[in-house]
Amino acid sequence: MKNKIRKALRLVLKIILLLVILINGWKIGEKQYRYISSDISYRQIRKEKEQALSVPVFLSSKEEEIKKVKNEYNYPYDWIHVSNSKIDYPLMKAPDNNFYLNHNYKGKYDISGAIYYDASDEPYDGMSTIIYGHAM
Repeated sequence: MKNKIRKALRLVLKIILLLVILINGWKIGEKQYRYISSDISYRQIRKEKEQALSVPVFLSSKEEEIKKVKNEYNYPYDWIHVSNSKIDYPLMKAPDNNFYLNHNYKGKYDISGAIYYDASDEPYDGMSTIIYGHAM
């Protein structure tokens, strides 16, 4: 009798552990999918930036790109790029510091969020400018 109970408990425990593994695997896969989708979104805007830089304009290319994105997304905007690194992102600014924690430069939900200026700062107005970003 004890043997049957132990076997039944082991079977239940194995099923529970299998379910835990499957659920966590699903969650990890879903999170990875969101990060990949986010990466694709940011690759797209980098491509748009490169195309804008290759078109001759009267304004400087950077100013033209900033003007285009401001018109499209209705937020003040700049660009951060560090040579020989993966840092090449739009800089956004919203009325509060929480918005871009989980929204991309288009204002859509995105697990990676966006890099953004502090809401209370006016960029480049004083001695320092605060920039936030995470999960990029």
